[in-house]
Amino acid sequence: MKVPACDSVIEISGQVLTCTGNWSVIEVSTSLSPFDPATLDPAIIAQALGAGLIVPSVILLTVIPARIILNLIKGC
Repeated sequence: MKVPACDSVIEISGQVLTCTGNWSVIEVSTSLSPFDPATLDPAIIAQALGAGLIVPSVILLTVIPARIILNLIKGC
């Protein structure tokens, strides 16, 4: 499959794309390899999960004790 490519910066003006350099046509592969989970690095997966779970866990670990303390103060 052939697609247009710009060898410089593409500027967007409204709905018009302009290339500050030269437009050319390049050949790209249409056979993309399917996603394979076996190629993922376990260390990176652990980092992503840790980063994604740290925000909710911090919020829960501060809100739940605060709620318990407020309920003890109110006497509910």
